[in-house]
Amino acid sequence: MHLNNNLTYKKLFSLTNAQITTLEDLVNSEPEESWDKNTYRQDRKKGKGVHQFTKSLILKFNFKDNNDSQKPWANTNFLDQSFIDRYKIITELFEEAAKALNISKYKVDRYIIVKLPAGKEVLKHKDNPMPFAYSHRIHVPIITNNECIFTVNNEKVPMDIGYAIEINNLLPHSVNNKSTTEDRVHLIFDIKEDLS
Repeated sequence: MHLNNNLTYKKLFSLTNAQITTLEDLVNSEPEESWDKNTYRQDRKKGKGVHQFTKSLILKFNFKDNNDSQKPWANTNFLDQSFIDRYKIITELFEEAAKALNISKYKVDRYIIVKLPAGKEVLKHKDNPMPFAYSHRIHVPIITNNECIFTVNNEKVPMDIGYAIEINNLLPHSVNNKSTTEDRVHLIFDIKEDLS
């Protein structure tokens, strides 16, 4: 179900101008304290993890790893209904992704909006194959700049506003926001076939 191991990314669909504008307006009007409401991702490895410099609006984040159940993040479940209600437009993007992936009945276990501040980076890493091997990892750039470099398996991925892009997150990937003035903000979600 995941991207073929030979592929690093694939553009799935285009957003409408109305969707782009709505997402940008919502993110730009988000109070600063919202970004600090849940620090799970940056705190996961005591401030030394690959996401230590990011800030996140965690709408829904279910993570279960039966192979590593002793780690504190092995069974994580966050659900923030206030963010889900505020960003309800995102459900339209789930529908579009399911259609592009030819999934008739889908499930979204995780969706978050991630800010990478100017001058910061997400270090090179691969995501855990257990929970992620059966999902499609989708990035939707909301705010970005030409100096923000996203790579998968050392290949630069064009993360342009207006597109939903599936990445192969089981390969090494990283982000470097070299801009000195502009933060980068992406919607990230994991969608898979619902077998229930």
